[in-house]
Amino acid sequence: MNSAGSNQSLFENDHLISALIELANLLEKHSIPLIIGGGLSLYLRSFLLQKIRSPRYPKRVVQRSTKDIDIFLTSDLIIDSEKIEILRDSLAFLGYKPKTKYFQFTKDITLGNSTREVTIDILSSPPKDEDAFKTKISKPRIKPANVDNFHAYLVIEAKAINFGPIPVESVSILSGETKISNIFIPSGFNYIILKLHAFRDRIEDESVDLGRHHAYDIFAVVTDMDKNDWENAAAHFEAEKESDSIKSSIDIINEFFSTPTSLGIIRLQENQFFKKYSSEFSTYIPEFISDLKSLFGIF
Repeated sequence: MNSAGSNQSLFENDHLISALIELANLLEKHSIPLIIGGGLSLYLRSFLLQKIRSPRYPKRVVQRSTKDIDIFLTSDLIIDSEKIEILRDSLAFLGYKPKTKYFQFTKDITLGNSTREVTIDILSSPPKDEDAFKTKISKPRIKPANVDNFHAYLVIEAKAINFGPIPVESVSILSGETKISNIFIPSGFNYIILKLHAFRDRIEDESVDLGRHHAYDIFAVVTDMDKNDWENAAAHFEAEKESDSIKSSIDIINEFFSTPTSLGIIRLQENQFFKKYSSEFSTYIPEFISDLKSLFGIF
């Protein structure tokens, strides 16, 4: 499969991968999983996972670079005070300083002759209803009730983030390959749910390019899905189809991604990476719209 720009993406993400390995190694012995979202998740999905993609989308969508590591805490982890304190103290031990107290942390990472600032954002799914009393929520912040100097950014639509996470068994940077057991990425279906809501919330925000890169990320995941991704999505949809996050995802698709002239499709076509390969990517749009609807039972 073609993956234009892959070497550049590999180089640009080396500092993030190095930081991720460092943190994962520290947390591995405590059985603390790292579910990685955002642009780094898309990179891990596209370049490190072996999959047989649909022949309907022969060119792999070019991945955009990213500047941070988004870590999602599951509903079980956000109520576990002991493990959250280990995560907090591990970040401090590694030299991370709070950038936004206390769910965004940053430090400089040096590889060879290159130094980059790496930012780690901590996000969380909501607790289960019966566990809500174990947390303190002051939206958008959430933390275990008895933990200080730590918060996560509450993401309601990440409620099922632990449904079918995909293990990343090894990660690579220029210095070599590292085997790892506690790095995961969200399922393709979960990633789409998160990006649909991010698009809806940012379509008028010029500071994040009016949601164009979120529309592009949705396009990237849908066109990269393999048989396992589709089976996982079907199981997830069947189990959670009455949930608020699924219902709101359907509303977003109907409003913004249902026709070639919908705003989401227009913003997708305005994205700089899409435009670079528009002669081919434009031919994917009818199938993309159809697949996106099918994933959410829209016919």
